[in-house]
Amino acid sequence: TKSSLCRYGGWGYGHILRDAVPVMKIKGLSQELIDTIMIENPMRMFTFA
Repeated sequence: TKSSLCRYGGWGYGHILRDAVPVMKIKGLSQELIDTIMIENPMRMFTFA
């Protein structure tokens, strides 16, 4: 939502890379799985055929 954006006092999308990915690593997710979550899945979502 709009309130999640830095401009409106939220953490912004950078929070995912800054905070969520390190937690994924601490919790034991493999780099391959993190790449799937962060790169491959969004790429598929935005591929229009």
